[in-house]
This record gives sequence, C-alpha cells and structure tokens, in this order.
Amino acid sequence: MTTAKIAFIHTSPAAIAPLKDFYSQYWPGCSIINMLDDGLLGLFKNNDHQGAGNRIVAMINDADKAYGVAAAMITCTAVPKFMLSDIEQRVNIPVVKIDVPMTTRVVNEYQKIGLVATFRPGGEAAENLFRKTAEDLHKMSDIRFILIEEAYEALLDGNVVLHDQLLLNELVKYKNAVDAFVLSQVSMVELQSRVEERTGKPVFTSPRDSMNVLKRLTT
Repeated sequence: MTTAKIAFIHTSPAAIAPLKDFYSQYWPGCSIINMLDDGLLGLFKNNDHQGAGNRIVAMINDADKAYGVAAAMITCTAVPKFMLSDIEQRVNIPVVKIDVPMTTRVVNEYQKIGLVATFRPGGEAAENLFRKTAEDLHKMSDIRFILIEEAYEALLDGNVVLHDQLLLNELVKYKNAVDAFVLSQVSMVELQSRVEERTGKPVFTSPRDSMNVLKRLTT
C-alpha cells in the first residue's frame, strides 16, 4: 500500500538507482517520481545559483501540479543553504535537501570528520553546510574535505569499477586522521560498507536520515 508520493529532484542520473534500491528495501510504500535535469550541473559549475534555483523551483512546482506529490527531496549536494531557503519560500510543498538531516547527526556525534566528494561544487556546498551546522550547534568540528575528482570523471565515463577503486584507495590514507567518513554524494552510497571495511571507521551516507524526515512530513 502506497503511503506517500514524493518527487526526487536529481541533477545526475547516478543518484537514481541507489535511491531506488534503498527505498525499495526500507520504504517500499513510497511512490517516487524522479525529476532529472543534468543541465543543472553546468549551472552549478558556473556558479549560476539564480538559474539553478529557478530551474529547481520549476521542477518542484511541476511535480506538485502534475503528480500531486506530498513533498520534494533535492538529491544534489551542490545546492547551498541560502538557495534551499529561497526554494522553500517559492513552492507549496515541503522540501528536504538529502544531506541536511545526516549533517546534523554527524556533527553532533563526531569531531574529526572526513567529508568525501567527487564533484567539487557539491563537495564545497557540503563542506559549507557542515561548518555552518557545527557553528549553529556550537560544536568544535574538524572537517577534513577530501575531494577525488578523478572518481567523478570515471563515473561520467561509465567506469564504476575505477570510480570505486579510486575512492577506496584514497580514503585508506585518511583512516588514522578522522573519526568518521561522510560520503557526501548519493553516487557513493553503495560503497558505504566497503569503506567501513577498508578503513575501520564509521561511514555515513544521507539516504536514511533524509528518509526518516520525509516519513515524518508525509505519513
């Protein structure tokens, strides 16, 4: 039985399959409407936040009117906090950014955090979110930003094996420098257990915490 209909707002097709698999397992009653515009990645690379924000607002409003969704989730980490606030004010349904709930939890529980990204604009937005969250919560967090752009290029080329290998090989180097790793992009979700095994550190991804927020908002 369907319990909620939610629009997922994607900037990369790489996010669709991992989230589909995750929700099929942990919230099978959720009906997902995938809204994809990979042109948004170019807008973020060019720092065109106004253009990107306008496009995301249009996608959410289209999903609201056409499909009657109860909420929308932005799966792209490149959306900065100020843009999220603007988007929320311009739509008529609740909006969740996938990494916000996880960020709050990790900042509360760990001090030395390895924040992993492969897409620079997304990683920088995630880093800003972590630092602002730590400030708001009065936490003395040590955020180590680990950017592995070669893995992103491999993913764009369809070479998932190389993407995974590059990430795993690089993160092992940081295992003694951090208390926990955060895989900031949905495209890395399936690596969670392998990173934990290779590094011996707890590893966090965003789907579970954001799913719990969506459940509270829609059921």
